[in-house]
Amino acid sequence: MTSPYAHPEYQRNRKIILAGTQLTCGICGHGDIQGQKWTADHIIPLMNGGDHSLSNLQPAHALCNSRRGSLDQARANHQKIAGRNHAVN
Repeated sequence: MTSPYAHPEYQRNRKIILAGTQLTCGICGHGDIQGQKWTADHIIPLMNGGDHSLSNLQPAHALCNSRRGSLDQARANHQKIAGRNHAVN
């Protein structure tokens, strides 16, 4: 299976989002942090129906994006388990 991040629309829009010289992280609100790389963050995650459009991407520090992704995945797993438990009861 091909990574969704290899999609041509994502690659094109990622370049546009990260082309600015005065980037601000859409997650923590800070600018450049020494040693921190920039990524294009999906505001509405792909797993929640988000897409690769410019309106759904924002610049983010790689660490902020990674932390947010982990929280989103944990939240999705919790909801899945809660739904399964509710169906059993």
